[in-house]
Amino acid sequence: PAVRGTTLLRYGIVYVSTGCKGREDACRVHVNYHGCMSEDWEERERWVHSLDLNEYAEANDLIIVYPQAAGDAHIGRGCWNWASYIDDPFFDTRRGIQLGTVHALVQDLPNALLRSRLSPPGPDELDAISIELA
Repeated sequence: PAVRGTTLLRYGIVYVSTGCKGREDACRVHVNYHGCMSEDWEERERWVHSLDLNEYAEANDLIIVYPQAAGDAHIGRGCWNWASYIDDPFFDTRRGIQLGTVHALVQDLPNALLRSRLSPPGPDELDAISIELA
């Protein structure tokens, strides 16, 4: 379900590379925004595991944050708000609802990770973490 007033799904996905576990404050963070996609969680997890960004993170001691947009009828189902001043006059800034939420998550990532749950990987996949956005 979407976080009320944000057009974001309640949960996002984070991949913490082996070199960053236990020292998240010392690692660089990459935020990956998906295109418009189904709200089916299993499909979203498959998408995260098929990008090879987690492998890139392993090789470079990175944390990858995959925030998940729910979208709406106006901006599109499963889409980020890339162009609608109607829904959010600050949509393309950190003051915007979606980007502001993602910015706050990244700023508070160690605490968000404390409240997370491990998402079990499929065959030949690396572990990812589901985090609650609200």
